Amino acid sequence: MKSLGVDKLDNKDINQIACHGRINILKRLADEIADSYEIEIVKEPSPVLIMMRVEESVENTIFNAGEIFAIECEVKVNGVSGFACIINENEYERAYYAALLSAVFKTNSPLNNRQLKALKKELDNINRKRCLEFGAIKSTRVKFEVMKA
Repeated sequence: MKSLGVDKLDNKDINQIACHGRINILKRLADEIADSYEIEIVKEPSPVLIMMRVEESVENTIFNAGEIFAIECEVKVNGVSGFACIINENEYERAYYAALLSAVFKTNSPLNNRQLKALKKELDNINRKRCLEFGAIKSTRVKFEVMKA
C-alpha cells in the first residue's frame, strides 16, 4: 500500500476529526498507530477546570466568565508530543485519541491509503452533519423587514 503523509489533511481537519468524529473510527486508527509506533503516555486523560475568558464588546476588556470542565491528555509518538483538551466531562477516550492524532500529525508520519481515506470520509461526515444542523437552525431564523418612514 502506498503511504501518504498526514500533510494531505491540515491541523484544523485533524482537530475536527478528533473532536467530532465517531469514537469507533478514532479507536481503530489509534490501535493501528499503537501497533506501528512507540507511544508514551505523558499525562493520562484527566479532568481539569479551564477558566473561560470573554471579551466584553463595549469596553473591549477581558473578563473571566466562568469555568469549563474538560479532559486533557498528553502523549508522545516516536518522541514527539501531542496534546488534547476536550470540553466534555466523559470524553476520556476521545482526549487520548485526539492527543495521539495530534502527535502523529506533528511527526508527519505517513498514514496508509486506507487510514487516510477513513479520516477524510469521517471529515466529510462531520461537515455534512454540520450543514444539516445549520440548515435546520437557519429555517427557524426570524426575518425582520425594515420599515421605511
